[in-house]
Amino acid sequence: MGQIDDLGDAVSLLITVAITVLFVWLWLGPTIYRPFKNRGLEKFRSFLAGLAARPEDYEYFTTGHIIWSQVSINEIEKIISNMAVRSGGETGPFPALPRFLLHVHEHKRRVYFVPTNAKVFDWDSIPHYEQYVRDRTDDG
Repeated sequence: MGQIDDLGDAVSLLITVAITVLFVWLWLGPTIYRPFKNRGLEKFRSFLAGLAARPEDYEYFTTGHIIWSQVSINEIEKIISNMAVRSGGETGPFPALPRFLLHVHEHKRRVYFVPTNAKVFDWDSIPHYEQYVRDRTDDG
């Protein structure tokens, strides 16, 4: 009888462990098994690769800076990475990826970067957006 009780305890423990592993896998699995990639910067790099003109010929606007052509693309990537809005928590073992929207105005040769979790941005507000950026970066 003692063996049956031990066997029952073992089966119960095995079922508990299996349920726990399944729960953890379903909860964290997609994050654990997907390599951590900054998709926003990958998009930005592919965008730069696709520009007809040299990327340095464009002005880059963000909410915190106006990035002129003298700034290297690597520096732009760092700024975007630091400014991008996180799509979830920023701390913990699996921080959320930054999200932002890009808009290119070919005629003006400008690139607009808006850190946001939104799926869309009112690009008709660009004149106000540019003024907002200039006001924030005005030295005096």
